[in-house]
Amino acid sequence: MGLSRAVVPLWLISALLASSCRLTQCANDETVWDPVISGLFGGEVGAGAELNWATNIGYTGEIVTVHSIQEVQEVVRNSTKVKALGSRHSFSRVSDTSEVLISMGEMNRVLEVKDRSVRVEGGITYSQLSEHLSSNGYALKNLASLPHISVAGSIGTATHGSGAMIGNLATAVHSLTIVMADGNVRKFKGDEVEQVVVHLGALGIVVELELETVPTFQIQQCVYTDMELDVSDFSYAYKNMATSAYSISLFTLFKNKKPGVISLTSVWLKKLVTNSNVKDAADVCTDSTLHGAPLTPHKVHPLPDISDTSPVTDMSAASWHLRLPHFTAEGTPSNGHGEELQAEYFINRRFLKRALQLITENLSDDLAPILKISEIRLIKGDNLLMSPCYGQAVNKDDPERPLSFIGADGVSLVQEGACSSIHFTLVKDLPAVIPVLAKVEEILREFKAKPHWGKVFAMSPSEVRRMYGDSLDDFQKLVKKYDAKKKFSNFFLDTFIHSHKSDHNEL
Repeated sequence: MGLSRAVVPLWLISALLASSCRLTQCANDETVWDPVISGLFGGEVGAGAELNWATNIGYTGEIVTVHSIQEVQEVVRNSTKVKALGSRHSFSRVSDTSEVLISMGEMNRVLEVKDRSVRVEGGITYSQLSEHLSSNGYALKNLASLPHISVAGSIGTATHGSGAMIGNLATAVHSLTIVMADGNVRKFKGDEVEQVVVHLGALGIVVELELETVPTFQIQQCVYTDMELDVSDFSYAYKNMATSAYSISLFTLFKNKKPGVISLTSVWLKKLVTNSNVKDAADVCTDSTLHGAPLTPHKVHPLPDISDTSPVTDMSAASWHLRLPHFTAEGTPSNGHGEELQAEYFINRRFLKRALQLITENLSDDLAPILKISEIRLIKGDNLLMSPCYGQAVNKDDPERPLSFIGADGVSLVQEGACSSIHFTLVKDLPAVIPVLAKVEEILREFKAKPHWGKVFAMSPSEVRRMYGDSLDDFQKLVKKYDAKKKFSNFFLDTFIHSHKSDHNEL
Protein backbone atom coordinates (compact mmCIF):
# COMPACT_ATOMS: atom_id res chain seq x y z
CA MET A 1 0.00 0.00 0.00
CA GLY A 2 1.46 3.36 -1.05
CA LEU A 3 1.36 6.25 1.43
CA SER A 4 1.32 10.02 0.98
CA ARG A 5 1.92 12.21 4.00
CA ALA A 6 -0.91 14.47 5.18
CA VAL A 7 -0.54 18.24 5.09
CA VAL A 8 -1.68 20.81 7.61
CA PRO A 9 -5.30 21.67 6.71
CA LEU A 10 -4.89 25.43 6.46
CA TRP A 11 -8.43 25.84 5.11
CA LEU A 12 -9.85 24.17 8.22
CA ILE A 13 -7.77 26.28 10.59
CA SER A 14 -8.91 29.44 8.79
CA ALA A 15 -12.54 28.33 8.88
CA LEU A 16 -12.53 27.60 12.59
CA LEU A 17 -10.72 30.82 13.43
CA ALA A 18 -13.15 32.81 11.31
CA SER A 19 -16.20 31.26 12.93
CA SER A 20 -15.90 29.41 16.22
CA CYS A 21 -19.52 28.29 15.92
CA ARG A 22 -19.19 26.82 12.43
CA LEU A 23 -19.73 23.27 13.65
CA THR A 24 -22.25 24.01 16.40
CA GLN A 25 -25.63 25.61 16.55
CA CYS A 26 -24.51 28.46 14.30
CA ALA A 27 -24.51 26.08 11.33
CA ASN A 28 -28.28 26.52 11.41
CA ASP A 29 -27.99 30.30 11.34
CA GLU A 30 -27.92 31.50 7.75
CA THR A 31 -26.63 34.93 8.82
CA VAL A 32 -23.19 33.53 9.73
CA TRP A 33 -22.81 30.98 6.93
CA ASP A 34 -19.99 31.84 4.51
CA PRO A 35 -19.17 29.08 2.00
CA VAL A 36 -15.87 30.75 1.05
CA ILE A 37 -14.59 30.93 4.62
CA SER A 38 -15.89 27.44 5.35
CA GLY A 39 -13.24 25.89 3.11
CA LEU A 40 -15.70 23.23 1.96
CA PHE A 41 -15.26 24.25 -1.67
CA GLY A 42 -11.57 25.06 -1.64
CA GLY A 43 -9.13 27.29 0.15
CA GLU A 44 -5.43 27.53 0.91
CA VAL A 45 -3.53 24.44 -0.17
CA GLY A 46 -0.47 23.29 1.79
CA ALA A 47 2.82 22.60 0.04
CA GLY A 48 2.90 19.06 -1.36
CA ALA A 49 -0.81 18.45 -0.87
CA GLU A 50 -2.56 15.99 -3.15
CA LEU A 51 -5.15 17.84 -5.27
CA ASN A 52 -8.49 17.11 -6.86
CA TRP A 53 -9.01 17.34 -10.63
CA ALA A 54 -9.91 21.03 -10.53
CA THR A 55 -7.02 21.82 -8.12
CA ASN A 56 -9.38 23.80 -5.87
CA ILE A 57 -9.20 21.14 -3.13
CA GLY A 58 -6.05 20.03 -1.31
CA TYR A 59 -6.70 16.77 0.52
CA THR A 60 -5.84 16.73 4.21
CA GLY A 61 -5.65 13.00 4.96
CA GLU A 62 -2.89 10.49 4.32
CA ILE A 63 -3.52 8.73 1.02
CA VAL A 64 -3.27 4.94 1.08
CA THR A 65 -3.46 2.96 -2.17
CA VAL A 66 -5.23 -0.40 -1.90
CA HIS A 67 -5.46 -3.40 -4.23
CA SER A 68 -7.97 -5.71 -2.55
CA ILE A 69 -10.97 -5.86 -0.24
CA GLN A 70 -8.74 -7.29 2.45
CA GLU A 71 -6.47 -4.25 2.33
CA VAL A 72 -9.50 -1.95 2.56
CA GLN A 73 -10.71 -3.89 5.60
CA GLU A 74 -7.31 -3.54 7.28
CA VAL A 75 -7.19 0.21 6.75
CA VAL A 76 -10.76 0.72 7.97
CA ARG A 77 -10.21 -1.35 11.11
CA ASN A 78 -7.07 0.61 11.98
CA SER A 79 -8.52 4.09 11.36
CA THR A 80 -10.77 6.41 13.35
CA LYS A 81 -11.52 8.62 10.34
CA VAL A 82 -11.42 7.25 6.79
CA LYS A 83 -12.92 8.00 3.36
CA ALA A 84 -12.60 6.62 -0.17
CA LEU A 85 -10.94 8.60 -2.95
CA GLY A 86 -11.80 7.90 -6.58
CA SER A 87 -11.12 9.93 -9.71
CA ARG A 88 -11.02 13.16 -7.63
CA HIS A 89 -13.60 14.95 -9.73
CA SER A 90 -15.62 16.43 -6.86
CA PHE A 91 -15.44 20.19 -6.48
CA SER A 92 -16.44 20.02 -2.81
CA ARG A 93 -14.85 18.32 0.22
CA VAL A 94 -17.47 15.59 0.25
CA SER A 95 -14.69 12.97 -0.11
CA ASP A 96 -11.98 14.52 2.10
CA THR A 97 -11.11 13.50 5.66
CA SER A 98 -8.62 14.42 8.36
CA GLU A 99 -6.96 11.00 8.82
CA VAL A 100 -6.85 8.39 6.01
CA LEU A 101 -8.00 8.54 2.39
CA ILE A 102 -8.22 5.17 0.64
CA SER A 103 -7.25 5.58 -3.03
CA MET A 104 -9.39 3.09 -4.95
CA GLY A 105 -7.87 3.56 -8.42
CA GLU A 106 -6.07 0.20 -8.43
CA MET A 107 -9.29 -1.68 -7.65
CA ASN A 108 -10.56 -1.31 -11.20
CA ARG A 109 -11.36 -4.81 -12.45
CA VAL A 110 -14.44 -6.12 -14.20
CA LEU A 111 -15.25 -9.16 -12.07
CA GLU A 112 -18.16 -10.77 -13.89
CA VAL A 113 -20.29 -10.08 -16.97
CA LYS A 114 -23.72 -11.70 -17.08
CA ASP A 115 -26.59 -11.38 -19.53
CA ARG A 116 -28.18 -8.30 -17.94
CA SER A 117 -25.63 -7.13 -15.40
CA VAL A 118 -21.95 -6.59 -14.73
CA ARG A 119 -20.05 -6.82 -11.43
CA VAL A 120 -17.09 -4.48 -10.95
CA GLU A 121 -14.68 -3.19 -8.36
CA GLY A 122 -15.49 0.25 -6.93
CA GLY A 123 -12.45 2.06 -8.29
CA ILE A 124 -13.12 1.35 -11.96
CA THR A 125 -13.87 4.36 -14.18
CA TYR A 126 -16.71 4.50 -16.67
CA SER A 127 -14.26 4.63 -19.58
CA GLN A 128 -12.57 1.42 -18.38
CA LEU A 129 -15.88 -0.33 -17.83
CA SER A 130 -17.47 0.90 -21.06
CA GLU A 131 -14.65 -0.40 -23.26
CA HIS A 132 -15.00 -3.84 -21.68
CA LEU A 133 -18.78 -3.92 -22.01
CA SER A 134 -18.82 -2.66 -25.60
CA SER A 135 -16.28 -5.26 -26.71
CA ASN A 136 -18.56 -7.96 -25.26
CA GLY A 137 -21.78 -6.67 -26.84
CA TYR A 138 -23.22 -4.89 -23.80
CA ALA A 139 -23.91 -1.31 -22.74
CA LEU A 140 -24.95 0.88 -19.84
CA LYS A 141 -28.10 2.92 -20.39
CA ASN A 142 -26.42 6.14 -19.33
CA LEU A 143 -23.05 7.86 -19.07
CA ALA A 144 -22.09 11.27 -17.72
CA SER A 145 -20.56 13.97 -19.90
CA LEU A 146 -17.09 12.88 -18.74
CA PRO A 147 -16.07 9.20 -19.02
CA HIS A 148 -13.09 9.67 -16.68
CA ILE A 149 -15.05 9.48 -13.42
CA SER A 150 -15.13 6.47 -11.08
CA VAL A 151 -18.23 4.29 -10.75
CA ALA A 152 -18.45 4.18 -6.93
CA GLY A 153 -17.85 7.92 -6.55
CA SER A 154 -20.33 8.87 -9.27
CA ILE A 155 -23.20 6.80 -7.90
CA GLY A 156 -22.41 8.07 -4.38
CA THR A 157 -23.25 11.65 -5.41
CA ALA A 158 -26.07 10.82 -7.91
CA THR A 159 -24.02 12.05 -10.87
CA HIS A 160 -25.86 11.74 -14.19
CA GLY A 161 -26.02 12.27 -17.92
CA SER A 162 -29.01 13.75 -19.74
CA GLY A 163 -32.12 12.24 -21.26
CA ALA A 164 -35.86 12.20 -20.60
CA MET A 165 -35.90 8.44 -20.01
CA ILE A 166 -32.46 8.10 -18.39
CA GLY A 167 -32.04 8.09 -14.64
CA ASN A 168 -28.87 9.17 -12.88
CA LEU A 169 -25.96 6.70 -12.79
CA ALA A 170 -27.00 5.30 -9.40
CA THR A 171 -30.29 4.00 -10.84
CA ALA A 172 -28.32 1.29 -12.67
CA VAL A 173 -27.09 -0.30 -9.42
CA HIS A 174 -28.48 -3.75 -8.56
CA SER A 175 -26.27 -4.28 -5.53
CA LEU A 176 -23.28 -2.75 -3.79
CA THR A 177 -20.76 -4.28 -1.42
CA ILE A 178 -19.43 -2.04 1.33
CA VAL A 179 -16.69 -2.37 3.93
CA MET A 180 -18.46 -1.17 7.07
CA ALA A 181 -17.11 0.69 10.09
CA ASP A 182 -16.10 -2.52 11.90
CA GLY A 183 -14.14 -3.68 8.86
CA ASN A 184 -16.64 -6.37 7.91
CA VAL A 185 -18.18 -6.61 4.46
CA ARG A 186 -21.90 -6.13 3.82
CA LYS A 187 -23.76 -6.53 0.55
CA PHE A 188 -26.82 -4.34 -0.01
CA LYS A 189 -29.35 -5.54 -2.59
CA GLY A 190 -33.04 -5.43 -3.46
CA ASP A 191 -35.05 -2.71 -1.71
CA GLU A 192 -32.00 -1.77 0.39
CA VAL A 193 -30.27 -0.29 -2.66
CA GLU A 194 -32.64 2.69 -2.93
CA GLN A 195 -31.77 3.64 0.65
CA VAL A 196 -27.98 3.43 0.48
CA VAL A 197 -26.82 3.81 -3.13
CA VAL A 198 -26.45 7.63 -3.01
CA HIS A 199 -24.20 7.13 -0.02
CA LEU A 200 -22.03 10.29 0.02
CA GLY A 201 -19.28 8.09 1.42
CA ALA A 202 -21.07 8.20 4.77
CA LEU A 203 -21.82 4.48 5.20
CA GLY A 204 -18.49 2.85 4.37
CA ILE A 205 -16.10 2.07 1.50
CA VAL A 206 -17.82 0.76 -1.63
CA VAL A 207 -15.63 -2.05 -2.96
CA GLU A 208 -17.92 -3.80 -5.45
CA LEU A 209 -21.06 -2.98 -7.45
CA GLU A 210 -23.40 -4.84 -9.73
CA LEU A 211 -24.86 -2.69 -12.51
CA GLU A 212 -27.69 -3.24 -14.96
CA THR A 213 -26.65 -3.65 -18.60
CA VAL A 214 -28.51 -3.68 -21.93
CA PRO A 215 -27.49 -4.92 -25.38
CA THR A 216 -25.01 -2.59 -27.07
CA PHE A 217 -26.40 0.22 -29.23
CA GLN A 218 -25.21 3.08 -31.40
CA ILE A 219 -25.65 6.82 -31.05
CA GLN A 220 -25.20 9.67 -33.51
CA GLN A 221 -24.69 13.23 -32.33
CA CYS A 222 -26.59 16.08 -34.00
CA VAL A 223 -25.52 19.59 -32.94
CA TYR A 224 -27.41 22.80 -33.73
CA THR A 225 -25.91 26.20 -33.01
CA ASP A 226 -27.25 29.64 -32.06
CA MET A 227 -30.84 28.68 -31.35
CA GLU A 228 -33.21 31.35 -30.07
CA LEU A 229 -36.49 30.24 -28.52
CA ASP A 230 -39.37 32.47 -27.52
CA VAL A 231 -40.32 31.78 -23.93
CA SER A 232 -43.86 31.06 -25.09
CA ASP A 233 -42.56 28.32 -27.42
CA PHE A 234 -39.94 26.85 -25.11
CA SER A 235 -41.99 24.02 -23.62
CA TYR A 236 -43.15 22.79 -27.03
CA ALA A 237 -39.66 23.05 -28.54
CA TYR A 238 -37.98 21.33 -25.62
CA LYS A 239 -40.59 18.54 -25.64
CA ASN A 240 -40.07 18.10 -29.37
CA MET A 241 -36.29 17.86 -28.99
CA ALA A 242 -36.37 15.68 -25.88
CA THR A 243 -38.60 13.06 -27.49
CA SER A 244 -36.53 12.97 -30.70
CA ALA A 245 -33.26 12.05 -29.00
CA TYR A 246 -31.91 9.52 -26.53
CA SER A 247 -29.95 12.24 -24.74
CA ILE A 248 -30.28 16.02 -24.93
CA SER A 249 -28.19 18.95 -23.72
CA LEU A 250 -28.95 22.65 -24.14
CA PHE A 251 -26.04 25.07 -23.72
CA THR A 252 -26.48 28.74 -22.86
CA LEU A 253 -24.61 31.78 -21.55
CA PHE A 254 -27.86 33.36 -20.30
CA LYS A 255 -27.31 36.42 -22.48
CA ASN A 256 -30.34 38.65 -22.40
CA LYS A 257 -30.29 39.45 -26.13
CA LYS A 258 -34.01 40.00 -26.68
CA PRO A 259 -36.94 40.29 -24.27
CA GLY A 260 -38.83 37.03 -23.94
CA VAL A 261 -36.17 34.98 -25.70
CA ILE A 262 -33.97 32.17 -24.35
CA SER A 263 -30.71 32.13 -26.33
CA LEU A 264 -28.84 28.83 -26.68
CA THR A 265 -25.27 28.64 -27.94
CA SER A 266 -25.80 25.03 -29.03
CA VAL A 267 -28.18 22.10 -28.71
CA TRP A 268 -26.78 18.55 -28.64
CA LEU A 269 -29.14 15.75 -29.62
CA LYS A 270 -27.67 12.28 -29.19
CA LYS A 271 -29.94 10.10 -31.32
CA LEU A 272 -30.38 6.36 -31.12
CA VAL A 273 -29.34 4.52 -34.28
CA THR A 274 -31.74 1.63 -34.95
CA ASN A 275 -32.58 -0.59 -37.89
CA SER A 276 -35.85 1.27 -38.26
CA ASN A 277 -34.37 4.73 -38.82
CA VAL A 278 -31.11 4.05 -40.68
CA LYS A 279 -29.47 1.64 -43.06
CA ASP A 280 -25.91 0.65 -42.23
CA ALA A 281 -25.65 3.39 -39.60
CA ALA A 282 -26.38 6.16 -42.11
CA ASP A 283 -26.96 9.76 -41.03
CA VAL A 284 -29.86 10.20 -38.59
CA CYS A 285 -29.42 13.99 -38.40
CA THR A 286 -32.05 14.56 -41.05
CA ASP A 287 -33.10 18.11 -40.12
CA SER A 288 -30.80 20.74 -41.61
CA THR A 289 -32.36 23.31 -39.27
CA LEU A 290 -34.15 22.96 -35.96
CA HIS A 291 -36.29 25.78 -34.56
CA GLY A 292 -34.34 28.16 -36.80
CA ALA A 293 -30.89 26.90 -35.77
CA PRO A 294 -28.55 25.33 -38.37
CA LEU A 295 -27.13 21.82 -38.07
CA THR A 296 -23.37 22.09 -37.78
CA PRO A 297 -21.38 19.74 -40.07
CA HIS A 298 -18.36 19.67 -37.75
CA LYS A 299 -17.54 19.21 -34.10
CA VAL A 300 -17.99 22.13 -31.72
CA HIS A 301 -16.79 22.53 -28.17
CA PRO A 302 -19.51 23.05 -25.53
CA LEU A 303 -17.61 26.17 -24.42
CA PRO A 304 -18.06 28.64 -27.31
CA ASP A 305 -14.69 30.36 -26.74
CA ILE A 306 -12.68 27.15 -27.16
CA SER A 307 -11.75 26.33 -30.75
CA ASP A 308 -9.84 23.11 -30.01
CA THR A 309 -12.38 20.34 -30.53
CA SER A 310 -9.96 17.41 -30.26
CA PRO A 311 -11.26 16.36 -26.79
CA VAL A 312 -14.89 16.45 -28.00
CA THR A 313 -16.74 13.33 -29.17
CA ASP A 314 -17.31 13.00 -32.94
CA MET A 315 -20.54 13.56 -34.86
CA SER A 316 -20.77 10.26 -36.77
CA ALA A 317 -22.66 7.20 -35.56
CA ALA A 318 -20.65 5.03 -33.18
CA SER A 319 -20.90 2.83 -30.11
CA TRP A 320 -22.84 4.25 -27.15
CA HIS A 321 -19.73 4.76 -25.01
CA LEU A 322 -18.08 6.92 -27.68
CA ARG A 323 -21.03 9.27 -28.11
CA LEU A 324 -23.02 9.61 -24.85
CA PRO A 325 -20.19 11.55 -23.14
CA HIS A 326 -19.36 15.01 -24.49
CA PHE A 327 -15.63 14.32 -24.17
CA THR A 328 -13.42 11.42 -25.19
CA ALA A 329 -11.62 9.22 -22.69
CA GLU A 330 -8.28 10.23 -24.20
CA GLY A 331 -8.85 13.99 -24.25
CA THR A 332 -8.55 16.60 -21.50
CA PRO A 333 -12.18 17.19 -20.52
CA SER A 334 -14.19 20.36 -20.35
CA ASN A 335 -12.11 23.53 -19.95
CA GLY A 336 -8.75 21.87 -19.40
CA HIS A 337 -7.26 20.43 -16.24
CA GLY A 338 -7.92 22.57 -13.19
CA GLU A 339 -9.27 25.64 -14.96
CA GLU A 340 -12.83 25.73 -13.69
CA LEU A 341 -15.36 25.28 -10.92
CA GLN A 342 -18.75 23.64 -11.41
CA ALA A 343 -22.16 24.12 -9.82
CA GLU A 344 -25.46 22.44 -10.54
CA TYR A 345 -29.06 22.70 -9.32
CA PHE A 346 -31.93 20.22 -9.75
CA ILE A 347 -35.56 21.27 -10.14
CA ASN A 348 -38.76 19.68 -11.35
CA ARG A 349 -38.96 20.04 -15.11
CA ARG A 350 -42.27 21.89 -15.02
CA PHE A 351 -40.39 24.85 -13.48
CA LEU A 352 -37.51 24.80 -15.98
CA LYS A 353 -38.87 27.34 -18.47
CA ARG A 354 -39.62 29.88 -15.75
CA ALA A 355 -36.27 29.34 -14.06
CA LEU A 356 -34.33 29.91 -17.30
CA GLN A 357 -36.38 33.00 -18.04
CA LEU A 358 -35.75 34.51 -14.59
CA ILE A 359 -32.02 33.81 -14.66
CA THR A 360 -31.72 35.31 -18.16
CA GLU A 361 -33.72 38.43 -17.32
CA ASN A 362 -32.19 39.12 -13.92
CA LEU A 363 -28.65 37.70 -13.82
CA SER A 364 -27.24 38.03 -17.32
CA ASP A 365 -24.82 40.81 -16.30
CA ASP A 366 -23.87 39.09 -13.02
CA LEU A 367 -23.07 35.82 -14.74
CA ALA A 368 -21.11 37.28 -17.66
CA PRO A 369 -17.72 37.66 -15.86
CA ILE A 370 -17.76 34.20 -14.25
CA LEU A 371 -19.77 31.89 -16.54
CA LYS A 372 -17.99 29.77 -19.14
CA ILE A 373 -21.13 27.84 -20.11
CA SER A 374 -24.35 26.51 -18.64
CA GLU A 375 -25.83 23.15 -19.62
CA ILE A 376 -29.50 22.27 -19.25
CA ARG A 377 -30.17 18.57 -18.71
CA LEU A 378 -33.10 16.19 -18.26
CA ILE A 379 -32.98 13.27 -15.82
CA LYS A 380 -35.61 10.66 -15.14
CA GLY A 381 -36.97 10.95 -11.60
CA ASP A 382 -36.05 8.28 -9.07
CA ASN A 383 -36.69 6.94 -5.57
CA LEU A 384 -33.10 6.99 -4.33
CA LEU A 385 -33.03 8.46 -0.85
CA MET A 386 -30.36 11.19 -1.15
CA SER A 387 -30.71 11.78 -4.87
CA PRO A 388 -31.62 15.37 -5.84
CA CYS A 389 -34.17 13.83 -8.23
CA TYR A 390 -35.82 11.81 -5.44
CA GLY A 391 -39.59 11.61 -5.86
CA GLN A 392 -39.72 13.80 -8.97
CA ALA A 393 -42.31 11.93 -10.97
CA VAL A 394 -44.98 13.61 -13.05
CA ASN A 395 -48.68 13.03 -13.40
CA LYS A 396 -49.58 11.45 -16.73
CA ASP A 397 -51.90 14.39 -17.45
CA ASP A 398 -49.12 16.97 -16.93
CA PRO A 399 -49.02 19.16 -20.09
CA GLU A 400 -45.25 19.42 -19.71
CA ARG A 401 -44.91 15.67 -20.02
CA PRO A 402 -43.11 14.35 -23.14
CA LEU A 403 -44.94 11.84 -25.29
CA SER A 404 -43.06 8.60 -25.89
CA PHE A 405 -39.51 7.56 -26.58
CA ILE A 406 -37.67 4.57 -28.07
CA GLY A 407 -35.31 3.25 -25.39
CA ALA A 408 -31.89 1.64 -25.77
CA ASP A 409 -33.51 -1.79 -25.99
CA GLY A 410 -35.80 -0.67 -28.83
CA VAL A 411 -38.92 -0.62 -26.66
CA SER A 412 -41.28 2.34 -26.83
CA LEU A 413 -41.32 4.03 -23.44
CA VAL A 414 -43.29 6.80 -21.78
CA GLN A 415 -41.64 9.49 -19.70
CA GLU A 416 -41.90 8.62 -16.00
CA GLY A 417 -39.76 11.27 -14.37
CA ALA A 418 -39.57 15.01 -14.48
CA CYS A 419 -36.23 16.06 -13.07
CA SER A 420 -34.06 18.65 -14.77
CA SER A 421 -30.81 20.37 -13.89
CA ILE A 422 -29.08 23.64 -14.61
CA HIS A 423 -25.33 23.13 -14.65
CA PHE A 424 -22.76 25.96 -14.52
CA THR A 425 -19.13 25.77 -15.64
CA LEU A 426 -17.45 28.71 -13.94
CA VAL A 427 -14.13 30.48 -13.60
CA LYS A 428 -11.91 29.14 -10.85
CA ASP A 429 -12.39 32.09 -8.51
CA LEU A 430 -14.49 31.03 -5.53
CA PRO A 431 -14.87 34.52 -3.93
CA ALA A 432 -16.21 35.82 -7.26
CA VAL A 433 -18.41 32.80 -7.94
CA ILE A 434 -20.18 32.37 -4.59
CA PRO A 435 -22.05 35.74 -4.51
CA VAL A 436 -23.44 35.10 -7.99
CA LEU A 437 -24.46 31.55 -7.11
CA ALA A 438 -26.27 32.99 -4.09
CA LYS A 439 -28.33 35.12 -6.51
CA VAL A 440 -29.02 32.09 -8.69
CA GLU A 441 -30.17 30.17 -5.62
CA GLU A 442 -32.42 33.04 -4.58
CA ILE A 443 -34.22 32.76 -7.93
CA LEU A 444 -34.38 28.95 -7.75
CA ARG A 445 -35.54 28.87 -4.13
CA GLU A 446 -39.22 29.01 -5.05
CA PHE A 447 -38.68 25.89 -7.17
CA LYS A 448 -37.05 24.03 -4.23
CA ALA A 449 -33.78 23.55 -6.10
CA LYS A 450 -31.28 21.06 -4.69
CA PRO A 451 -27.53 21.40 -5.29
CA HIS A 452 -25.25 18.65 -6.59
CA TRP A 453 -23.37 17.12 -3.64
CA GLY A 454 -20.03 17.09 -5.43
CA LYS A 455 -20.11 20.63 -6.80
CA VAL A 456 -19.96 24.19 -5.49
CA PHE A 457 -22.96 25.96 -3.97
CA ALA A 458 -23.69 28.93 -1.70
CA MET A 459 -26.74 27.43 0.02
CA SER A 460 -26.58 27.37 3.83
CA PRO A 461 -26.53 24.06 5.74
CA SER A 462 -30.01 24.63 7.15
CA GLU A 463 -31.47 25.27 3.71
CA VAL A 464 -29.84 22.17 2.24
CA ARG A 465 -31.32 20.12 5.06
CA ARG A 466 -34.76 21.64 4.53
CA MET A 467 -34.63 20.76 0.83
CA TYR A 468 -34.07 17.08 1.65
CA GLY A 469 -36.63 16.93 4.47
CA ASP A 470 -37.80 13.43 5.42
CA SER A 471 -35.28 11.73 3.14
CA LEU A 472 -32.47 13.34 5.11
CA ASP A 473 -34.03 12.20 8.39
CA ASP A 474 -34.08 8.64 7.04
CA PHE A 475 -30.48 8.90 5.85
CA GLN A 476 -29.35 10.17 9.26
CA LYS A 477 -30.94 7.05 10.79
CA LEU A 478 -29.01 4.85 8.36
CA VAL A 479 -25.72 6.54 9.27
CA LYS A 480 -26.47 6.12 12.97
CA LYS A 481 -27.23 2.44 12.37
CA TYR A 482 -24.15 1.62 10.30
CA ASP A 483 -21.59 4.18 11.50
CA ALA A 484 -22.58 5.35 14.97
CA LYS A 485 -19.09 6.71 15.71
CA LYS A 486 -19.01 8.56 12.36
CA LYS A 487 -15.79 6.97 11.17
CA PHE A 488 -16.78 7.84 7.60
CA SER A 489 -17.96 11.36 8.35
CA ASN A 490 -16.00 14.51 7.59
CA PHE A 491 -16.33 18.28 7.84
CA PHE A 492 -18.62 18.40 4.79
CA LEU A 493 -21.04 15.76 6.12
CA ASP A 494 -20.91 17.19 9.64
CA THR A 495 -21.96 20.54 8.21
CA PHE A 496 -24.71 19.52 5.77
CA ILE A 497 -25.93 16.14 7.04
CA HIS A 498 -25.13 15.40 10.69
CA SER A 499 -25.20 18.71 12.57
CA HIS A 500 -28.93 18.81 13.23
CA LYS A 501 -32.11 17.02 12.48
CA SER A 502 -33.36 18.35 9.14
CA ASP A 503 -35.27 21.61 9.29
CA HIS A 504 -37.93 20.81 6.68
CA ASN A 505 -40.77 21.91 8.95
CA GLU A 506 -39.60 25.49 8.39
CA LEU A 507 -40.55 25.40 4.72
